[in-house]
Amino acid sequence: MNCCYLFFILVLIFTSNRIYCTRPHIVFILADDLGWNDVSFHGFLQIPTPNIDVLAANGVILNNYYVQPLCTPSRAALLSGRHPIHLGLQHWILYGAQPAGLPLDVKIMPEFLKKFNYATHIVGKWHLGFHKKEYLPTYRGFDSHFGFWLGKMDYYDHTSLDIYENSTLKYAWGDVLRDNMKIVSDLKGHYATHLFANRAVDIIKTHNTTQPLFLYVAPSAPHSGNRYSLFQAPFAEISKFSHIKNPERRIYAATISELDKLVGEIFEALDHKKMLDNTIFVFSSDNGAETGFRKGVGSNWPLRGIKATLWEGGIRAVGIVWSKLIKHQPRIENSLMHITDWLPTLYHAAGGDINDLSNIYGINQWDSISEGIPSSREELLLNIDPIDKASALRVKNYKIVNGSNLNGHYNMWYGAMENEDVISTCDYEERLSCSIILHILHRREKCFYMNNCFSELKVKCNPPKEKFNNCNPNIFPCLFDVRNDPCEINNIADKHPEIVQSMLKHLKELESTAAPIAKQDIDPLADPSLYQFAWTNWLDKN
Repeated sequence: MNCCYLFFILVLIFTSNRIYCTRPHIVFILADDLGWNDVSFHGFLQIPTPNIDVLAANGVILNNYYVQPLCTPSRAALLSGRHPIHLGLQHWILYGAQPAGLPLDVKIMPEFLKKFNYATHIVGKWHLGFHKKEYLPTYRGFDSHFGFWLGKMDYYDHTSLDIYENSTLKYAWGDVLRDNMKIVSDLKGHYATHLFANRAVDIIKTHNTTQPLFLYVAPSAPHSGNRYSLFQAPFAEISKFSHIKNPERRIYAATISELDKLVGEIFEALDHKKMLDNTIFVFSSDNGAETGFRKGVGSNWPLRGIKATLWEGGIRAVGIVWSKLIKHQPRIENSLMHITDWLPTLYHAAGGDINDLSNIYGINQWDSISEGIPSSREELLLNIDPIDKASALRVKNYKIVNGSNLNGHYNMWYGAMENEDVISTCDYEERLSCSIILHILHRREKCFYMNNCFSELKVKCNPPKEKFNNCNPNIFPCLFDVRNDPCEINNIADKHPEIVQSMLKHLKELESTAAPIAKQDIDPLADPSLYQFAWTNWLDKN
């Protein structure tokens, strides 16, 4: 009897552990300001990204994937599943001295995953408020945070400089790198992307694999640093891009190369820990690249516009999912997807009931990603900014742009172009052979790699640019068929006035549901010089 009872207990424990372990590990890497034209799998051989390319060639490429035009709104949308217009985060970013953040009554992804006993960690950028400790990631469901709370960080001295033109606080500069709540000062001089890669790898190495893991890695790359040193990378990496004539673009390319290595190192750590078979691995950019604006040198070519704008170059993003749990990969997925969709998608993949997620804008896209079933999403609100008086909406293949950000500047096409300072195919294949992910997948299974097989990913502008039909969205809304005209060359508003009016009406309806914009005031009490030149949760100290 005792033996039978013991056997029953052992079977029960074994069975419960099997159930417990079937929840997938989730690793989400969110690049910062990575342009459409800054990865080589999109067909532009100026900046080789071999690990990202191999991930794309063996996973699901999200070829019709949209984000928000700026850092804070995209990160809020990703973690909450809610549209920024419903969070008060629809205008610009959160500045360091701005006493605002992602509303505390909004539950975010790590808090939902805690229901299933996930270990939850964030490495890198937060950018969702820190004026009070309640707004910090370790108070919002994350077990740990190694990184920074603001929008940017110098890659070597680990400080952030904010400049405020219309405030009594003109300059605010101080340390930002933290390990949970503690300022880290003994790592100055170490390259930030290396530090973030090392911490992510350490988290995986020490993880108890009987527990599901949610690891959110948000490196600062390739976002620019402080004004006194915008572009930074190790000299050895910069030297690999001598074919690029623009010296700042050359350094920028090296930051992306280091980002690519981070992707490979995290993938390798999962392999060493034998976690890959049960991992959903996501790579995404948060918005388009800066080009010209604030001296940025990223490239969204041939998409129109840049970061902070509602043109395709600001909001159409690099997106890849790789997982052994996906039934049909490799594949290019052309279904419409929005960054708010990640919460319901990953929560469902983790075994959650999406009915638990109330008041979200996102929809569950797991069937679309894993099985290739067409997505039910046919429309997405790109943004409504009442201060800039800029809004945009996509419905099926039509997109309306009404008004513009950045005072109407940067409404054209910018950045490095096709065949500009590119490397040879032979040189690219040599660099591809160094891909960590390529070697791992070759060892584990049949592995696909580039070899020009992604020519269909090159955005083809139709009609050609010489037939450019200009429009000024500040005077009258522009309408595009972005499925057939992804470069937004041919304004068809005059041909379809009924579609324009219908979409404008819908924008008005959506605007009526918006929350008030988060407090924009700059608080002089946030000045890091008051706290030993460290950015801190200042309202807890005053």
